[in-house]
Amino acid sequence: LMAQTSRIYNLYNLLFLTDLNLEKYFAIPQVAKAENQITVIEKNIEFKFLEIPTKKFDVYSSKNYAEIYKENVGLFVVEDGSKIYYQKSKNVNDPNFMAFTFSSVISYLLYQRDCLVIHASALEFDTNSFFFSGRSGVGKSFIANNLLEEANFLTEDICCFQLCNDTLTIAPSLPFIKLDKDSFKLQHTINFNTQTDARKRNIFVLDNHKENNNIFKGGFFLKIGKKNYIKKLEKVEAFKSIFANSFLHHPLNINIAEEKDLVSKISALVKIGSFYEIQRKENDNFNILEIQKVIQELS
Repeated sequence: LMAQTSRIYNLYNLLFLTDLNLEKYFAIPQVAKAENQITVIEKNIEFKFLEIPTKKFDVYSSKNYAEIYKENVGLFVVEDGSKIYYQKSKNVNDPNFMAFTFSSVISYLLYQRDCLVIHASALEFDTNSFFFSGRSGVGKSFIANNLLEEANFLTEDICCFQLCNDTLTIAPSLPFIKLDKDSFKLQHTINFNTQTDARKRNIFVLDNHKENNNIFKGGFFLKIGKKNYIKKLEKVEAFKSIFANSFLHHPLNINIAEEKDLVSKISALVKIGSFYEIQRKENDNFNILEIQKVIQELS
């Protein structure tokens, strides 16, 4: 059955063989006659570590094995950076399930493949890439929505760094962004209800997604506070912010060798890029013109 229904897609600069029909909802083409690197298939799942249902979201993650539970979405097992097994909830719609699988679940697989993965969105400006990191609801999607007319979308929620031809690049993900139903600015896009999103946003499918390699230039850490400002971070501050947003074991039990490897990856990233902290007041929006100015200076 898998052979009859399998499809291969290029996401995160990797080839995925899956029984999920991604192009039906996300307008990404299949890859013809290619040898897959990762398999994503349906399977009845029995967890070894997690007990469900205990939380709306729960995870056990190690360097070669992970279990993920998302209420009303499904159960997932990730093995050896090469396999994802899933068991869908009966109530989840296909695009919502695919968006979760190829963003949140994929992050644990990329972590197993020794990639540096952080919680962030990313855009490409004339081959130069920048990430926007911060807690859920801080305004990452607002910034992306206001910059997409001059930028290409790279990734939502999960930012994966890869070394390509001696250049650090941000790997492109499934092309979607989550926004309030009436706020998306680009025209002619398909959208779906996220179902499980607490802020009741929609999934908007993007058609300005590019798969070519980009050159990483910098990142922005977003905060909410008592005043509006943008400031450049020293290397040590940038390192701490990246480390705090990185994917690790859960429960936290990384060994010394793995911790050294993570420190090495973040240190290399900090040496290459320029990093900024942006803060907005609770009821204000981020200053898009200030962000554009910084991006232009760094590009």
